[in-house]
Amino acid sequence: MIRFSTAALLLLAVVPSWVDAYGGFFGRPEQEYQLTSSGDAVVLGVQQLDDGSQKVQLQVQMDFSGGDENFGWILPLPAAPTKLEVGSSLLFHALFQETLPRFELVIETNAAADTTVSRQGTEAAGFTVCENNVLFDQQCPVQGPTRGRPIRGIDFAADLGDFGRAGVLDYQVLDGDKDAVKAWLQTNEFLATNNGNIDNVLNYYDAFGTVYVAVRVAPDTPAGAIQPLSVEYNLPATTKAHKIPTLLAITDTPQTLQLYFLSDQADTRAVPVNYLDVTLDDVFVDWVGCLEGEEFSVDACYYKDYLNRFARAVEPVNNLTVTTEYYGPASVVSDKIGINLVPADLETTANWLEFLTALETAGVPPIPPVQAVLDQYLPPKNFLYEPPFQCAQWEHIYQPFRLVNPRMEDCFDIWNPPEGWEWDPVALTAALEDAILAPARSGQQMIDGTYQTLTRMYGNLVTPASSVEPYFALATGKPTVNNVHRATALPLCDLNSPAALEITLENSDVTFWQNAKLVCPTWQKTAPRPVFSIEDATTRSNSMASSFSALTAAQNEGISIPRNEDGYFEPTDINSALEQADATLAGITADDAPADGVQQFPGIPQAGTLQIDVTPKDDDFWQSMDGAAYNSSGAVVMQSLTAAVTMTVMMIVGVLPTRW
Repeated sequence: MIRFSTAALLLLAVVPSWVDAYGGFFGRPEQEYQLTSSGDAVVLGVQQLDDGSQKVQLQVQMDFSGGDENFGWILPLPAAPTKLEVGSSLLFHALFQETLPRFELVIETNAAADTTVSRQGTEAAGFTVCENNVLFDQQCPVQGPTRGRPIRGIDFAADLGDFGRAGVLDYQVLDGDKDAVKAWLQTNEFLATNNGNIDNVLNYYDAFGTVYVAVRVAPDTPAGAIQPLSVEYNLPATTKAHKIPTLLAITDTPQTLQLYFLSDQADTRAVPVNYLDVTLDDVFVDWVGCLEGEEFSVDACYYKDYLNRFARAVEPVNNLTVTTEYYGPASVVSDKIGINLVPADLETTANWLEFLTALETAGVPPIPPVQAVLDQYLPPKNFLYEPPFQCAQWEHIYQPFRLVNPRMEDCFDIWNPPEGWEWDPVALTAALEDAILAPARSGQQMIDGTYQTLTRMYGNLVTPASSVEPYFALATGKPTVNNVHRATALPLCDLNSPAALEITLENSDVTFWQNAKLVCPTWQKTAPRPVFSIEDATTRSNSMASSFSALTAAQNEGISIPRNEDGYFEPTDINSALEQADATLAGITADDAPADGVQQFPGIPQAGTLQIDVTPKDDDFWQSMDGAAYNSSGAVVMQSLTAAVTMTVMMIVGVLPTRW
């Protein structure tokens, strides 16, 4: 019996009559939930156990906006879970923030006037390096600011979509053939009666003998952001590659995917097996354009520019591509997840402003799950006077790490408690401990105590109807990948007037010009594209990518495709690289590889009778107990939990045996 080697797909019971490219969505026709997250994320991980088997840890977080009545979802797994509990929102936050692609431009102001300036083959070739007095004459006594540095408290994930709201989740493991699973889902109103996609979806998974976890939000639970769900299960030692399935979709629109791979072995990097790895050309970073915004929005500008450049780079190769954004020590998130807070100190705070100040001092980020807990215990807006405009625009009073006024204390008075409202720091502390702080400590212990290396990748998935699904393996001897991209710039003058920046990429001899003017406090570009030398102008004009690679698990092996002299990638070269990638995948599945070379799970029954292992929160909640064959084997202990959904899936992986 063949099973998936990953559990990265989500089937959500909330949107009628369509299937997303990464997971299937099903719901009653009257439900109008809107998935607002712009992409999924997966963290794959396996620890090598003493008996040779592997322990997989999976965390799932999903973003929705809309009501939460009858919200439910189905999580396909390759094996029965051994543990389910609340996951950590701060783990997701730390991984995203600490490995986020960042861009830093340092503008030099002390270069000698006779510094050699490259000639770009344009009328601007006679420009000279600006002397310092020229820059001072512009009433800008300091250089344009160095941008792209981390700013704590800026949640870039929030730019990708609004966080949705749900409540307490109950879950139940389902193991049976597709007809039994479908009947259970329909009986429990997980599916719209006219949902024609369910048969295709279950047929797709049934071929792999999938075990399902059904999760549902009780209708009477309070509205609010729900916490991630953490799942653990075991895999046999024969796992050689991890398949990230895209399921069946009614659209060919690519679905973005963020991948985090954590390995318990040193010198172990995740690589795509049958997809290409693209390297973006940093020449096309909007180095100067992103300086023009507010200081706290510069990083976000660079990140949006990065996503746009990736989309343009992979369009000609049918999106069968990922880019490696970071590969290095997992310690990059050490001390970034767990929060050093003493509950007793919070419980004795005199008012909620003192409480929020303590959270700010401890570094608690204002992510949606934190705000959702606070909203239940803080007073609503209740204006007794005309408030400052900025305060009136705040949706939440917890606004830490602000670089400009107003700050929380400036807006404190507009959150006036209504009559009869009482400040309860003990209850709020307990709620934060259960939903945020305790899971964060567990997440920190998991990372620090188990994993050595971290790989972050970003890419697009497309429906299997039009393309192949990606496989990933863990390889040794691959170079590190820095998520920080740096460049330096020399101010250039024409007739003593700042007119351009000569930009040089770090660790590279690539130099180009960006026509720009000095407008305090920084520079503004005056041309949409950079200016290259005559030698580089053609080859750099037609693609945002500098190369595509077909990697292998072996050191110093693989194919790298550069641009041709016309600035394009030859279709025959791309096809050759994809053939190499397919050959690599075939090498994994050869000889003694089990079945399709991905994963085999012996001994899981495929009988027509549905087997259910469950200890439900509410006997009335699950409607099918009387009609279904019930097997209370105790193999998996079920429990109710508060968990949250954001279409971000995290699996954490250790080293895998490979054959190439």
